Amino acid sequence: MAVVLEGGCRISEMREGDPRIEGTLRIWDQIGRATGAQAISLRIMEFAPGLSPGIQNSECDEILYVLDERWERGKSIGNEVSTSRVS
Repeated sequence: MAVVLEGGCRISEMREGDPRIEGTLRIWDQIGRATGAQAISLRIMEFAPGLSPGIQNSECDEILYVLDERWERGKSIGNEVSTSRVS
C-alpha cells in the first residue's frame, strides 16, 4: 500500500495495484494526474516473452529505465539499470 510522507513524497511497491494488460505487456501506473502530479508520470512496464505492443507517445518525451535482474546459479545477484530517451 502506498504511503504519502510529510511534504507529499509518495512511497509504494514497484508493482502495486492492478496492472493494465496489453498483450504481453503489463503496466502499473504509479504517478500521474490520478495521484495529483501535473508535469510528470511514472509507470512500471513488464514485458513477457513474445511480440510486445508498440510504445509511442507523440505528446512528450519519455525516458525509459531498464531494470535487468542478474541471476547466477539460480539466485539473484543484483540488478543492472540502463536508460534510453524516446522523443
